[in-house]
Amino acid sequence: ASKTSRHLVMFQVAFLRLIGRPPNARNLLDVLSPYNQRYGHPTSSQLQLLQSHCRQILTSVTTWSDYLSALGLPPLTPPQLRSFLFDCVRSSITKGYFVPAHHRLPQSEWD
Repeated sequence: ASKTSRHLVMFQVAFLRLIGRPPNARNLLDVLSPYNQRYGHPTSSQLQLLQSHCRQILTSVTTWSDYLSALGLPPLTPPQLRSFLFDCVRSSITKGYFVPAHHRLPQSEWD
C-alpha cells in the first residue's frame, strides 16, 4: 500500500471513531439526530479533533507499527509483518489488482 493509501485508511478510521460513531454514542440515533439538526456538519470541536488527528497521521505515523496502532490493531513481530505483507501482495495478484513485472506484456504487445 502506498503512503497515501495508508493515510486515507487512517483518516477513515479516525473519522469513524471521532465523528461517525464517537465513543460517547450509545447507538446510531445518538449520532444521527444531532447530524440531522446540523445538516450533516460536524461540530467545531469534532472538526478540531479530526484536524488534530489528521496532523498526527501526517507527521508521526512513520512505521508499520505506528500504522497498525493508528488502526487500533496490535503490533506485529517482524516475521508476522512479513507474512502479512506477503499475503496482501498474493491477494492483490489473485484479484488482478497487481501484475508482477515478469508477467507484464512488453509495450509492443499492448494492442
